[in-house]
Amino acid sequence: MTPQVEMMNVVWKGEVNPSEDLTKISQCVGAYMTATMDKASKVSHLINEKDQEIIQLEAQSVGQQQQINQLERQLIEQRQLNEQLKLEKQRIDE
Repeated sequence: MTPQVEMMNVVWKGEVNPSEDLTKISQCVGAYMTATMDKASKVSHLINEKDQEIIQLEAQSVGQQQQINQLERQLIEQRQLNEQLKLEKQRIDE
């Protein structure tokens, strides 16, 4: 054995087989990459769903705001009409 391999054997407390270690590392990296890509795909899908929900809620909000504005206009018109009727009643009563 070369001095480097002997030193590695001491550090690792066993025989060192670089090609076997490299295979194990490659398997771990491959599994990690697959898991990472799977998680990234899921996250991307969840983000798209969230964005669609936000768009839908914004559209609902706009519709509801338009309804509120319409009801406010109707209320103002009703108040004006009531005021006119009140004035007309006072005029008739006099």
